[in-house]
Amino acid sequence: GYGEMLIKPDLAERYGGRDDVLRSAGAEILFTTLMEPARLMAQALFLLALPFGLTVGWAPQNRADRGVSWSDAARQFWAPTLAGVMLAAAFALASPLALVLALPVLASLLLAIPFAVVTADADFSAWLRAEEICA
Repeated sequence: GYGEMLIKPDLAERYGGRDDVLRSAGAEILFTTLMEPARLMAQALFLLALPFGLTVGWAPQNRADRGVSWSDAARQFWAPTLAGVMLAAAFALASPLALVLALPVLASLLLAIPFAVVTADADFSAWLRAEEICA
């Protein structure tokens, strides 16, 4: 893993050196932190719908270079965004500290729509590669 690459310089060199490994690890951790709560919520909604006979399907991933439109992202991620707004309001009413502590999860839910649009953008992907942040 990343830790092994950081303590073994010869291993890190295969991936551009320690700086590149740290930069890539940071990007992966940030992206995963922003994506995972919204993904888990989508899976939970899917599982909750099953006993009621509701049809909730998995659409194939969009692997085209055209990106994701704002309307498609909103249609796909309105529920996590709404949950994020409601949870943020509840945490804010309960305790400002609770709101601060919940920010990593809330950020994922509140930013699900723009995160989907930005990370699917070909120009953003090209920039990440050009800056050697991601392969």
